[in-house]
Amino acid sequence: MQIDAELNNELAARFNLDTPQAMICCLRVMVVALLACTALLAPGRVSAQPHTEPKLEEIVTPTAEPDVWLRRLVGRYQFEGIINVVAKGDCGYCEGIKGTADCVSVGTGPGVQCILNVAWEDIHEVVTPSDTERGGVYNIPGGVSYLDPAMALYGLDPGKSGINYLLVDNKGLPEGGLGFIAGNTATFRTPCVNTPVLLNSMRPPPRGEAQWRTCDRTIRIDARPDAKLLFMTIDIEINDDPFIRFTLSLHRMQPAGEGAAPAKPSASR
Repeated sequence: MQIDAELNNELAARFNLDTPQAMICCLRVMVVALLACTALLAPGRVSAQPHTEPKLEEIVTPTAEPDVWLRRLVGRYQFEGIINVVAKGDCGYCEGIKGTADCVSVGTGPGVQCILNVAWEDIHEVVTPSDTERGGVYNIPGGVSYLDPAMALYGLDPGKSGINYLLVDNKGLPEGGLGFIAGNTATFRTPCVNTPVLLNSMRPPPRGEAQWRTCDRTIRIDARPDAKLLFMTIDIEINDDPFIRFTLSLHRMQPAGEGAAPAKPSASR
């Protein structure tokens, strides 16, 4: 008790602690300082390293060389998939897709020719006449089956490090352009065939909304090394908005490199 009294007198003399409140305040400061020192000296804290966020390794699929990618297409395939008019809601208009394709190497370079026999039930938009609309049966871009039969050609464009693509549908109408590869997926974007006629055959947009102006088709083919299953999507955009999507699985029926001669188009073409 005598030591405590002497300590209090020393503190009061040095820090002018003339009142009990001042002494309590000083003691609180000393307690906080003591706790801080204790935390710093806690086991494992002195040698702790500064916190750093873990580095995440970015996984990037190497882009296949165009000639290597083209050779992956060779083979015979069974098509399965679905067509969905996304502009009409969640599978508001949906149809199954089935068919086959024979793809063989052509020419001295790594060119590929495919004969397709792929079909689906035709999709139209039927509108009942009303006070605000005359009604009728309207065309939907891509809704009418056009790949039974059809022919596709793929070949190198060395000058642009891309792949030239040409598709001739069952009416003999061609479309095509230049595509590029990212990873294992080739992407081809072209205007729709006979765009003015197609847009005029569609249901007119509601009054006050923009008229149909553009139609573009984007084809993506995912072909991985030694894959028994390839994937394809065909997206059609109207006025740059998604309108219809084809989602296709291509089941390889025989190994690549053993492609038989392509099937002959039907005489109806």
